[in-house]
Amino acid sequence: MPNSTELVLGPAFGDEEDVVVFFSANARFVPVMSCVLQSLCENASANRRYDIIILASDIPEAAQETLRAQVAVENISLRFCDFSANMGRFAGLRQFGHFRIETYFRLLIPELAPWCKKALYLDADITVNHDVAELFDTDVEGYLVAAAHDPDTAGQYCGFDPTRRAFMDAHLPQVKPETYFQAGVLLLNLDAFRASYTSEEMLQLAASQEWPLLDQDVLNYLCAGRVRYVNMAWNTLIDWQRLRRTYIIAEAPAELRVAYDLARTQPYIIHYAGPENKPWEFGDVDMGEYFWKYAQYCPYYAELLNMQEESRRAASRRTRRISDFWKYRLIVPLAGIVAPPGSSLRDLGYWVYRQLNTQGY
Repeated sequence: MPNSTELVLGPAFGDEEDVVVFFSANARFVPVMSCVLQSLCENASANRRYDIIILASDIPEAAQETLRAQVAVENISLRFCDFSANMGRFAGLRQFGHFRIETYFRLLIPELAPWCKKALYLDADITVNHDVAELFDTDVEGYLVAAAHDPDTAGQYCGFDPTRRAFMDAHLPQVKPETYFQAGVLLLNLDAFRASYTSEEMLQLAASQEWPLLDQDVLNYLCAGRVRYVNMAWNTLIDWQRLRRTYIIAEAPAELRVAYDLARTQPYIIHYAGPENKPWEFGDVDMGEYFWKYAQYCPYYAELLNMQEESRRAASRRTRRISDFWKYRLIVPLAGIVAPPGSSLRDLGYWVYRQLNTQGY
């Protein structure tokens, strides 16, 4: 299969029916990417062709060859688009916590694939449990994107985090909690994007201020009113620390809570969104069994097991995870009683929290 490293790509197979899938990843994520590819390919249809493109800047050629060998079947092409000579375009863009520069690569997809009318973008911290061709076939005529609602952000806006509401009201006034989408799984109408925005304009908007959720906020800003919503099963967020569902999504509108619970019963794509709580880091992660179902057949299986063991042994990782657990299991419920959502005392508490974090505490 072809292996392009040019910044502007052509089709791998050349048919409009081909399922085009983009990922972005770095060298550190190669073992995880191996599991993602395994899950995608095991659920792929023998009657469709899949053009998979990984956007990266530092994945060694040897690792690329290993991944290509892993998915070496006639109806699947795996290519890598090398950003190493173009990283200057991303200078000055915000990064923090578990968010890395690779998250912005997806903003260049309309520019990278001029032959392509639409394409899927998938985050690398997922497990595919259904044929993504079904999502690819969604009609996006008249829309910029097809995506699932984000019950986590809705819950933050509706009471869990007053700072999120304040930001969205000020900077995303056209986006309401029930219309905000999660950007880890997207079907992009590339023709519509090219007609509406250049990649440079999207990068400039991303650099224009400190968006709390980086390019996810940017995409919600750009796509407001032009989103086709899909079943949340296509982007089923894990119950992070087994606390997201109880304290955050619990604040979301009822229809989003119902959709989330239903998606969990038969998830098509499981999204391990959130910091310090991935199945390759800890053994008790919600819905981690889906990841390991596919990981056992990957060439990086032993390395994934080692990654989990190293996380378990690392004192700093354990301390952070335990701290997060008790913060949400004990402190948040108490705060909900003492300073309920919407109260001035809760707003003050968040203000103090932001000041301490700004000063590096």
